[in-house]
Amino acid sequence: MKQIFLLILGCSVLFADFTRDSDGVVTDTVTHLQWQDEYTNNENVDRTHWEEAILYCEELELGGKDDWRLPTINELVSIINYEADSPRLYTIFRNNQRGSWSSTTDYDNFSEAWIMTFNSDTYGYGGMYSGNSGTNTKSKAYVPIRCVRD
Repeated sequence: MKQIFLLILGCSVLFADFTRDSDGVVTDTVTHLQWQDEYTNNENVDRTHWEEAILYCEELELGGKDDWRLPTINELVSIINYEADSPRLYTIFRNNQRGSWSSTTDYDNFSEAWIMTFNSDTYGYGGMYSGNSGTNTKSKAYVPIRCVRD
């Protein structure tokens, strides 16, 4: 039942179209979301707690903008290319890190939040494969970050 809402957004993924600017920001021209893909300032945030991920995105300044945030799980689904092998990100994304925290809390367990994997390297995700979503304990520091802005 948890994954039903992910299927709804899946239809919009079929129509994804992206552009990239010189600051390493990828824009989805369909949803108009802008995605962090430049990680030169992403020091020591490869493995973070959920609350640290939220703070990191809120403090991020990239592309002359400072209104970044942690994406929802549905927003993360929108950048998954299910026709590709691992990594399952669209090729315009140069940073194909293994996954990302989402801002979406698990409705069955408030101590967990949804994550999305981008490649087949599980890195402690309990056997999750490329393009899958699942939940992780918010207090564990093992999920990286990809920020988004409207």
